[in-house]
Amino acid sequence: MQRSPGVTCVTPTFHRGVFLPRFLRRLVCQLGATGTATMATGGVRGDGRRDKASRGQERPMWGVWGGEARVRKWRCSAARSASGWREGRRTGRLCDAAPSPACAATVGELARERGLGGYEEPDASQNSQSGASCVEDEETEKIKDMLNRIQSPQVLETGSRVAEISWQELDTSEASAPGGPFPQIDPSEFTYEIVLFEGKPDGRVFSNYRCTPDQGNQLRLSHLKPDTEYFVRLRALLAERGLLGDQSTPIGFKTKPTHPDKPLPPRLLKCGKSWFQLSWRRPSDNGSKISEFLLEMEEVRDGANEAFKEAYKGLLETARVNHLQPNTLYRFRLTASNEYGQSESSDVVLVQTKGAAPTAPNPPQLLDATPTTLRLAWTKRDTDDHFSLMMEDPRSDYGFLPYCAETRETVATVRDLQRNGEYRFRLLAFNDDGQSQPSDIVTFSTLPDRPNAPPKPQLKDLVKATSVTLAWDPPKDTGGAEVTSYQLEYAADQTASPNVDPRTWKSVYTGANRGVAVHSLEPGQSYLFRLCACGPAGQSSWSDELAVSTTPIAPAACSRPKTDCQISGLLPGRNYSLRVRAYNRTGHGAWSEALETTTAAGAPDPPTELRLAGAAGDKMLTLAWNAPQETNGAPITEYRLYRATRRSISIAVPDEETLAERRASAVSASISAVKMSSSSSDSSSLPATPTGPLADFGDFSIIHTGAALTAEVKNLTPASDYAFKVHAVNASGVSAPSRDLICRTVAGPPSAPPKVSLEAVSMTELDVNWEEPSGNGSPLIAYLIEVSSDGDRRSISPIQLPAHISQHLIDDLLPETLYRVRISATNDVGSGPWAAATCSTFSKPPPPPILECVNVGAQSLKLRWHDTKNPVGEEKYYYYVEKENENGSYSPVFEGDSKSVKVKNLNESTRYRFRVRASSPTGGMGSWSEAVEFATSRLPPPSVKTAPRVTEVADGSYQIEWQAIRAPGLVPSDKIQYRLQTAIGVSRGDRPEDWKTVYQGSAQSYTLSGQAPGTTFRVRVSSVRLSNDGGAVEETVAPPSAPAVINQPATPRRWKRSSRSCPTATTRS
Repeated sequence: MQRSPGVTCVTPTFHRGVFLPRFLRRLVCQLGATGTATMATGGVRGDGRRDKASRGQERPMWGVWGGEARVRKWRCSAARSASGWREGRRTGRLCDAAPSPACAATVGELARERGLGGYEEPDASQNSQSGASCVEDEETEKIKDMLNRIQSPQVLETGSRVAEISWQELDTSEASAPGGPFPQIDPSEFTYEIVLFEGKPDGRVFSNYRCTPDQGNQLRLSHLKPDTEYFVRLRALLAERGLLGDQSTPIGFKTKPTHPDKPLPPRLLKCGKSWFQLSWRRPSDNGSKISEFLLEMEEVRDGANEAFKEAYKGLLETARVNHLQPNTLYRFRLTASNEYGQSESSDVVLVQTKGAAPTAPNPPQLLDATPTTLRLAWTKRDTDDHFSLMMEDPRSDYGFLPYCAETRETVATVRDLQRNGEYRFRLLAFNDDGQSQPSDIVTFSTLPDRPNAPPKPQLKDLVKATSVTLAWDPPKDTGGAEVTSYQLEYAADQTASPNVDPRTWKSVYTGANRGVAVHSLEPGQSYLFRLCACGPAGQSSWSDELAVSTTPIAPAACSRPKTDCQISGLLPGRNYSLRVRAYNRTGHGAWSEALETTTAAGAPDPPTELRLAGAAGDKMLTLAWNAPQETNGAPITEYRLYRATRRSISIAVPDEETLAERRASAVSASISAVKMSSSSSDSSSLPATPTGPLADFGDFSIIHTGAALTAEVKNLTPASDYAFKVHAVNASGVSAPSRDLICRTVAGPPSAPPKVSLEAVSMTELDVNWEEPSGNGSPLIAYLIEVSSDGDRRSISPIQLPAHISQHLIDDLLPETLYRVRISATNDVGSGPWAAATCSTFSKPPPPPILECVNVGAQSLKLRWHDTKNPVGEEKYYYYVEKENENGSYSPVFEGDSKSVKVKNLNESTRYRFRVRASSPTGGMGSWSEAVEFATSRLPPPSVKTAPRVTEVADGSYQIEWQAIRAPGLVPSDKIQYRLQTAIGVSRGDRPEDWKTVYQGSAQSYTLSGQAPGTTFRVRVSSVRLSNDGGAVEETVAPPSAPAVINQPATPRRWKRSSRSCPTATTRS
């Protein structure tokens, strides 16, 4: 192309986004001028069209500017400011190189010819680069119009969690036609944005997708929620040019319902030795109500695990699994089902039952004992983990105290004990599941210690020539035990008596007395005495020595004559005359004068004729005897009566015989006569062991002493053989025993029945048990039972039972009554004494308590009950509360002695039926109360978390806005509204009557006006849930938000409209 003469060529540079209209490009060609321009976004070909291959490169563009004319601008809606011009340069929408004013006039003329009005000369001071902005605005608006005309997508297919949509791409054929409204746009430049809303067209954005044309015009939406309504909007955009179209009209679809979501694992609420209490949360039902839950379990073993088996199936969200093994690990999983199928099983949870506490251990054994320690040992079993040794000192009042607690050892040494002390021990065993009952109590004693050395002996009387009397005190420390004996020794003092043998200690006394007279000492000699104490632990050390010198005496009498004679065989206490004469070979001489002398007194002769005085009784005998024939020189001071009992007496009783035969045999067996037998006894000594008739008797023991010649022997056993003997005593000693007397007591009435026990069996029955008493020489023939109430001592129909029975059930009694039962045995002699016991019959079962609801919540109910009849005495009732299920059965919700329970995990606005009953230890289980129905309240909506936002829009007028709440769990018929309240003043004492409701509705803003000038007031917002229950609308109000305080000025100020918040509004919590 040739250039026109006189035209100057310039090189303008255009930024990205600037396009010349087609008529301007044709104008440049008609003028024949050539020039180059650089486009930042791509070159322009000679025909004015954009070169796609050169996008992003600088390519020349022909343009002509001639003369001194200036470039004129297109009139726009607002003039470009300097800042706007700089913004245009930043975004690439304006030219940054001013064109040369060579041909502005020619361009202006052509523009006027084309009818482009509004084109005028700019001021010379105005920036000449604004000429291209109007061109760009026109093309941009047309591109946006095309983007805004995009059609809504179409839903091709929906599932429970997926949906497939498609859309119509934009038509760019108009741009590709010659002379189109804007340069050619390739379809690959468009990007399509798909926005997915949940619940409503302008609701929460669920997901956002962007697709390019090369990815196709279909999209599969995944990870959707079942049974949920979604809305899809589509819009197109040119990302490289920063242009976004409007979103299309929303199109809605709803996903299909499906089986429930995978539940969370069950939670363990309570655990016992053989049961679990599990609960779980209800998963999302995905559009279909859950029909049942299936709880499965399996036992975990060392080998292969068992298959899962059903543990619970139903609609409840809690279950109790019973009949499990103690200390065993189990696996549980949960599934939920609805009409569309069963959910995936939950994750497996492992729970373990409690183990059994150990049984009572064997008591500890004593290994070793010292005066201050006891060494104990015990046995550890497989079920024992650790032990606690308990000790009790009977001398204290503290009872059993732990000596070593939580020890794993089986040996313990108990230290710091008192000597010769008695201590009680018991043992407790522990493991992870609890503690055992205490073992049997055992008693061990520490050893006594040796006593300390006693003080040295002291003289008790004047020292005599041949004897001294000594006394002493016990040692201060006896070693913890009584001193059993003392040992006194003496020795001649060699230093003071050189003629005595060298010091040799000789024992002179051993005994428990604390004084002794030592005889046979040498007159005028010096002696040393020492003492020691003896106890169970041994002998003490010797005391200090006591030096004693006997008093000297005159010489002894002359010795007796060498002629003497000893006469023996004399009787004691007799007078004798003695004379003597001498003999030689010639013959005998005359008798001397007679010597009168008396022998010393001796023990008396034995008493004679020991006999039975009177008839024999069943428990008493009266004995008599004669005085000895000779007292042997001393009068009788007393008689001593001895008794021995036959070791065994057996009375054969036939197994079966009639009552008459029993009585006949008893009469024949009773011995009313007294059998007496004499056995020869030595007149000079007591017999050591009975022989002959006394061979079957035990040892003799003294039963009577006295000067009388008779004695009554009491407390004997009926039908028993006894042997008696009597001794006479005078000052010289005890005589030989009299002849033995063997007697038998007659048969007597039976003894009282031992170990009588009375136990309540029911409200009208008592069970009495006893052991067979002694028949006292006559076989038992019957028992007699008398029953009387505690308030009435009169017998209730006496009961007679045969002798072979030792148990009887007493019936037809009154409930809750104390009875006294006494039993007597009978034989042929008569009836024995009574043995009594008391016991109360069981009370009646407690009546059903009265059930009431004291607190109602949206997901819980607090129940309370009270008894119609108070327990008797210290007896306590035990209560059971059950809830009715949907199928009419009942499940337990509480067991215990409390009188209230809070039932949780309930559904809101739902009616439930409960019943209660009581049991007592004596009355048993009572009947159920009538089922009582209570309903939970509705769950309040969420609270508005923040204080409302206050904006002053005019004098005395305020725009109040608040946040919307989200309540996804509401039923479709429920609605959410907001309640706006005002209160005068800033007091923190929020009384309900201080607040006034000024608005209630579903909007999230309200314009408040009409407040008096100079008033300070507060505003707050509460969310309100409106529920339609059978035609009646019920309101449930959430707690209010934090208040906002507004200080309204007293005089109106010059107000200027502003979008800022009211500067006088503050927030109070």
